Amino acid sequence: MSLITTGLNAEKKQELRTRALLLVLFCMWSPLNGAGQNKDGLKESVITAIEQRYYKELNRTELEKISLSEIIELLDKDSSLVEGQTPDLDYLRGFKNKPTVTAPQMVSSSAGYIVVHSFAKTTPRELKKALKELKSRGADRIIIDLRGNSGGDFQAAISSLRLFLPKGKEIATLLKRKSGEVYRSRNSEFYDFSGVVLVDSRTASSAELVAETLRNIKGYQVIGTETQGKRTVQELIPVRNKWLALTIGTWHAGQGNMNGRNGKVEDPRPLVPDFEIRDPLEQLKKASDVLSH
Repeated sequence: MSLITTGLNAEKKQELRTRALLLVLFCMWSPLNGAGQNKDGLKESVITAIEQRYYKELNRTELEKISLSEIIELLDKDSSLVEGQTPDLDYLRGFKNKPTVTAPQMVSSSAGYIVVHSFAKTTPRELKKALKELKSRGADRIIIDLRGNSGGDFQAAISSLRLFLPKGKEIATLLKRKSGEVYRSRNSEFYDFSGVVLVDSRTASSAELVAETLRNIKGYQVIGTETQGKRTVQELIPVRNKWLALTIGTWHAGQGNMNGRNGKVEDPRPLVPDFEIRDPLEQLKKASDVLSH
């Protein structure tokens, strides 16, 4: 795109160039952001996003007949319309700028203990530091406490799992409406701890993925109570002056029960522990007993 600037002073030429650049950037913006200038532009942008990315098939013609608020109500409970400037999912979930992994502790001469409160972008780095410290202190087994962990960033959970698994191991499949993506471990070096995972009724989403994958692949025992059974993954999509947190798929743990691979979205199902124990102190005691054998 060019402008005829003959006869204008340098300042005016620069102003026109700037305006032209802004216009080009506007035209290049995601089509989800530019559904026309009419009052229904936001609604049309949301419908387009749903049509392209939502993990379930919804009829566009039927969506066009109802209001924007009714459209949002039709979506799953983890999808929502967000106000404001460029948020991220860590911020929306309340994880921004908060430590997600507690300082590691040794509970015996060879066993370590780590609490992971949530999975944010910083979690893999925090977890790697904790695992390195435990290994340096002589740990070869570990208790990973995911009780109260409501999940968080899917990619952070994948990166965290790569710390435990040899290169090439299948971690999970993200099943979308029309496709699937397989995630594998790619680290040449990993922490080969044996261990157990603690879960409870508040453990959800990415935390469930971590617990189930460690059980399926590493043989970790899971102790506690049934988890929430949330297996969806969200993505932030710009829609005009707002953001749509939209569920784009469901995860399925590696080498586990992959019911979703037939192209159908399976019903949410909780993770059932190997040892179902309700008392928190008894859960810890059982974890110590398991690691001692």
